Amino acid sequence: MKTIESKYTVMSDERIAELQNFKTKDFADCPVQTEEQLQEFKPKYPDAGLYKPVQVRLD
Repeated sequence: MKTIESKYTVMSDERIAELQNFKTKDFADCPVQTEEQLQEFKPKYPDAGLYKPVQVRLD
C-alpha cells in the first residue's frame, strides 16, 4: 500500500477492484437500528471540523 503524508493509507488497485466487484449486496442479516440507537451515535473525530460548514462574512 502507498502512504500519503505517513498517516493516510491508500487502497491498492487490487483491493479497489475487489470492492467494485462485490456481488453480495443482501444485508438482510444486519440488525435494524432504532431511533434511540441512532441518536446515541457520535462522530469518531468530533473536533475535526469536517462536518461543520465554515461561515465567511462578506462586507
